[in-house]
Amino acid sequence: MSKSQQPHRLRRLLAVESARIMAEEGVVDFRVAKEKAARRLGAGGDAQHHWPNNSEIESE
Repeated sequence: MSKSQQPHRLRRLLAVESARIMAEEGVVDFRVAKEKAARRLGAGGDAQHHWPNNSEIESE
């Protein structure tokens, strides 16, 4: 995978994991779900600019 594809892949993984957290754990706050997903995937706050927007999470 090229370096240019990595941010897109991370964004997609974060969207999927955030959506799963919201659906399975009953989290209703998108930011909380994104933070939990980032911690679980090892994508800390420094990668925050790669986080998905709320509509991307809703699509998942």
